[in-house]
Amino acid sequence: MSVYTSATTHLLVDIAGWLPTTADYTGVTPVRLVDTRSGSGAPKARVPAGGSLTVQITGAGGVPTSGINAVELGVTAVGPSAGGYLTTYPAGGSRPGSSTLNYVQGQAVANSVTAKVGAGGKVTIFSSAETDLLVDVQGYFRYPLTGVVSAWGAGSSGQLGNGSSPDSSSTPVRVSALSGVTGIAAGEATGYALRADGTVWAWGDGAAGELGDGGSLDGSKLTSVPRQVVGLTGVTAVAAGYFSGYALRGDGTVWAWGNGFHGELGNGSGNSSSTPTQVTGLTRIVEISAGWDTAYALASDGSVWAWGDGYYGQIPGTTEGSATPVKISGISNVTSIVGGGRSVLALTSDTGVWVWGDNSVGQLALNSPDPYVTVPTRIPGYTADAVAASGVDGYAIRGGGVSAQGQGTGGGIGYGSTADSRVPQSVLNVSGVLSIAASDNSAYARMSNGTVAAWGDNSYGQLGSAGPADSASTPVVVTGISGATAIAAGGSSAYAITP
Repeated sequence: MSVYTSATTHLLVDIAGWLPTTADYTGVTPVRLVDTRSGSGAPKARVPAGGSLTVQITGAGGVPTSGINAVELGVTAVGPSAGGYLTTYPAGGSRPGSSTLNYVQGQAVANSVTAKVGAGGKVTIFSSAETDLLVDVQGYFRYPLTGVVSAWGAGSSGQLGNGSSPDSSSTPVRVSALSGVTGIAAGEATGYALRADGTVWAWGDGAAGELGDGGSLDGSKLTSVPRQVVGLTGVTAVAAGYFSGYALRGDGTVWAWGNGFHGELGNGSGNSSSTPTQVTGLTRIVEISAGWDTAYALASDGSVWAWGDGYYGQIPGTTEGSATPVKISGISNVTSIVGGGRSVLALTSDTGVWVWGDNSVGQLALNSPDPYVTVPTRIPGYTADAVAASGVDGYAIRGGGVSAQGQGTGGGIGYGSTADSRVPQSVLNVSGVLSIAASDNSAYARMSNGTVAAWGDNSYGQLGSAGPADSASTPVVVTGISGATAIAAGGSSAYAITP
């Protein structure tokens, strides 16, 4: 960061904290939580000199009751008795020796403050001089804390990771020997976990080298206990294709392992590898994703790169595919990229949704009969906060709800019907959705209260409900999951990070 001053001055810089790149921010219409002048939200009394006021944050002003890590506040000192300062810090913690707002006698001075939420979902505000105090909530932050992984659904290839290989489980089981997990991804029958120490772990099917543990490629390797992907450190994100794994390192490079038949390892060959190899020519990458046989990378300049299979238009400009990354033309200012099956969805800085690739069942929401969309195309009049995709359906978070389109088999669209739809339909009975995961004909939504809802095919118990094995065309709550910070889905299995 740089600091500019228009006049000669001494300068103090205090660091109050940091937010990981995985943090998601939710803004709210500003709501006044405290006004000591009127006694709103606090006693009708000025904060005394050297005194403090503790403010309830969670469950107030549109902030959820749990799962909040930090909050953005507007704090105003009104009519202080002398020059001084305010300090905002987590309730129950020690007051730091730096200020979050400096004021002068008799004036009203405001500042925006990002503060960690402390005990009981509260923050404390200290004042060095007597003053009235106004506190407005403006938004809140969530980010994945380290946790453990739960899995449910199909397990015959060891993809439940719980040390055994049951055919399936309709209730979540704990992935064994893993803690400190910050990220997850899922292939067709392989699970991946990123730990806080920057290492990657894998379990399940390793027939094409997708475990990344340096084993043989004889087509018979399975494990129901997580193994470390060799040679990878400093990883910040993971992704998975059908039979391949991907890692983004903190230096902006991308690494891949597993099946390479379609060029999905991005290293210029069509060979598979059971150890990670660097994807050629990619730097300054900030996000990765993958469909079945194609991978995608988003660069810091908003450009998108793709490699692997291109038969369905996943790599515009070629149907032959590419074993090295190709820059996607016709789209810019991208903020998020998602691959699903043979389709691609991208968000741009103006919240527009762009799509290309397989549209055989209408999963691109263009209401077009064209089976392939070979150039990035914006969905007319459609915006979203986040997107997701399976092999046959597309999903978007819009204002906390979810819309979906594509193949309705098994109820994968979640709108109460099994009929296909080429136009977005509202998924029923979900709100406050933070993220979506999807695979085949099943989908999952992580809610602001930490629970996970699921809908669609339930042939292997992948909806995570102990009830009947029937599919569900409207969402049901996954049993036993609370405090979820991330979700992933692959094949007929699903995963969640929980505390």
